[in-house]
Amino acid sequence: MRVIWMSLVVAAALLGVPAASSAAAAPTVIFTKVFYDSPGPDRRDNKTLNAEYAVIKNVSKAPVELTGWILRDKTGYKYRFADGTVLRPGASLRINSGQGTDKGTTRYWGRKWYVWNNDTDVASLRDAAGKTVTSCSWSVKPDGRTPWTGCKAKPKPTPTPTPTPTQEPGGAPLGSIDNPYPDVHPGAFCKPEGAYGTTAKGTLMRCTRKAGEDQPRWRAA
Repeated sequence: MRVIWMSLVVAAALLGVPAASSAAAAPTVIFTKVFYDSPGPDRRDNKTLNAEYAVIKNVSKAPVELTGWILRDKTGYKYRFADGTVLRPGASLRINSGQGTDKGTTRYWGRKWYVWNNDTDVASLRDAAGKTVTSCSWSVKPDGRTPWTGCKAKPKPTPTPTPTPTQEPGGAPLGSIDNPYPDVHPGAFCKPEGAYGTTAKGTLMRCTRKAGEDQPRWRAA
């Protein structure tokens, strides 16, 4: 590719045509981290919401104009960058899920509920034309989960299905309020709708769907 580029530069010079500047090349922005599981129980307060965040970085040598760019999850929740947002070469931006005042290298999504699924999700960044610039996906196994991903590897997300409710001898059906699914993750996709579960810390959850959502998620009961 380097030989071809140099040949084009020489040819352009011979023909009297100005060569394209390397600064005109498409800028490169990547995810460096998505902290998808904020510390402690999911209390839905602004502090824990802002402990869930994504970080993007400009790894090119030119400023990147982010006006109209969109950060989104697999479900379709979107954060739109404000007009005039510019990411300088080598600079990073942290986008918190909760509410706050944008300043410096921190932006706030303004949500009142968590964005990123703890078990599997995809963070994507799209430019003003709707083209995906970069993405970061994760699929966490129960025996190897960590609260963040470096976003260098891109494993194919594989949702963990909720077991089909079964009737234990002399007991309540699995998924009922008297026999909830164990170790569910708040915000993760779930089934069947209406089932009950508990987190690792014992918080009672229910599999519910909000208006406009394609799939139900685990939410506080």
